[in-house]
This record gives sequence, structure tokens and C-alpha cells, in this order.
Amino acid sequence: MQFDIFVNPIPDLRRVLPYVVVLQSDLAETRNDRIVAFVARTAELKAIPTKLMPVVEFAEERWAVMLPTLTNIPRTLLRRSAGNIGEARDKITLGIDLLFLGV
Repeated sequence: MQFDIFVNPIPDLRRVLPYVVVLQSDLAETRNDRIVAFVARTAELKAIPTKLMPVVEFAEERWAVMLPTLTNIPRTLLRRSAGNIGEARDKITLGIDLLFLGV
């Protein structure tokens, strides 16, 4: 499930932030919740600090993983994976390091 992308389960946000990506490790069991970040189309953003919001390819489009929007979402709302961006693991990890450790 880590790095799987799901349709944003919050209907009011879907127009601007259509997806979420699970960042939580499959080994870090937290019962009913999963730690996610929202995902936005790069074409709709004015400026992207790419180290903090890594750009990934998904569904033949470019998307920014909005790491500053980390939140938890009930696992039951993440129904069917629309894809996986595990190939961007290193970029995402570097962004998380910058967000929390400043490096």
C-alpha cells in the first residue's frame, strides 16, 4: 500500500487535489488510519519547490506530492488504488527529510 495513489476521499477537495498518496510504511501498523499527502497537477500550480513537493509521473501527467499537507485518513476510505509511485521513493524520502529534519 505504501506509495499507492487513491482518489481523494474528501469530495470538496477533489477538484484541486484529486488524489492522495499513502506515505506510511506497510510495516508501521496504525490500526485504522494511513498517513497520506495530497497530490496536485503541476500544471495548476504556480511555483513548485520540488524538493519539498516532489514531482512524479502518474497517469501520463506530472503531479506534485504536497508533503506539507501530510494528514491521516481512515483506511476504509482508501478504496481502490489508482496506481503506485514507488519509483519516486527517493525523491519523496528526500522531501520528507527536508520537511522534518531540514536536510
